[in-house]
Amino acid sequence: MILTSTIDTHEVLLECDVALEPAAKDVLRTLAELSRPDAPLRDGLRVRFGWSLLTLRTEPAGLRVCEPHFRGDPERELNPRLDTTLRVLVEQSAWLHQLGEAGSDVFFDQQIVVAGDALHATNIFALRGEVQKQGDSGWSVAPVPSGGQAIDMHNLRALPVHRLLDARPGLLAVLTLPAGYLVRLKANRVVEVNAPDGRVVWLLNGGDPAARVTV
Repeated sequence: MILTSTIDTHEVLLECDVALEPAAKDVLRTLAELSRPDAPLRDGLRVRFGWSLLTLRTEPAGLRVCEPHFRGDPERELNPRLDTTLRVLVEQSAWLHQLGEAGSDVFFDQQIVVAGDALHATNIFALRGEVQKQGDSGWSVAPVPSGGQAIDMHNLRALPVHRLLDARPGLLAVLTLPAGYLVRLKANRVVEVNAPDGRVVWLLNGGDPAARVTV
């Protein structure tokens, strides 16, 4: 599906799956609000939108809204469709609504700390701490230890958030939860969410749409 909107003198085009139309319209509204007489939309303009970074690119039909090429080189390459950006945003919004949280930003190029083989283990947990430095998302991920064993904090490494699209997509949907939240996942499904005060605020319910990952 391609949506178009005339913003000032520009025809702006946005392409995505039809199921993402409401989120796509939010993008176009945001661009219209950003455009000013002294700072109109232009080729090459980059706009932070949720976890993503959108770029306007001139085409014969107008300015196309593009997302980073997440599965290529997202720092340099563009994707002409916004499916990944919008799908992740919709899932993040569903979790925030479910838990009654305003959320805290996370960006595709920020870092998460991964312990051991957490990206490949069946059962993992993710904890969001306070951001320590620029480029840090605050998230740490580790395998759930076997009974009686300590958490293995050896072999730590930092990875950009966008790597989760292939390595652990189930995590992306909960990354906007604020500092202090602890999330447990089995494979790519969230099974438990703990609030900063330690309360269990969500347990897996097969009928809950927020539990399903579609990225």
